[in-house]
Amino acid sequence: MAEPSSKKAKTEVVADFGVFGMGTMGQNLALNISERGYRLAAYNRPDEFQARIWGALERAKEEGAARGKTILIDAHTELADFVASLKTPRRILLSIPSGKPVDMTLEALKPLLSAGFIFSHPAYPPHTPLPIPQRKPKAVNLALNPQTKLW
Repeated sequence: MAEPSSKKAKTEVVADFGVFGMGTMGQNLALNISERGYRLAAYNRPDEFQARIWGALERAKEEGAARGKTILIDAHTELADFVASLKTPRRILLSIPSGKPVDMTLEALKPLLSAGFIFSHPAYPPHTPLPIPQRKPKAVNLALNPQTKLW
């Protein structure tokens, strides 16, 4: 089973993209992005579903290897490790319910991010005022559509 970052010694900066929230949709988005050759950081808060989530990601890696695909997903349960593992500019897709959970997540991420990070959530279309003050860190909100290019 994958060993989340909370049990690893030091987080390396290696991930091209981060997915925050490993529910059913978050897991599938993470696998879809990783299957296209991007190294991914996956974050989920520590909870009773943790073993099931990381086990599913490990099975997907094994199944991908059997099909000749390399699945590069690093599991994280510590927010600071998750953010530190992302290459700059840091790109984070929030796969969590809209509203207060997004607001709370952005507040938790704010001290860990530098100016110019990129976050995306389907409920926040482009050019919508962000639910955090427009001072450091500044964020660019992207809508999820076929024309969106994250790199």
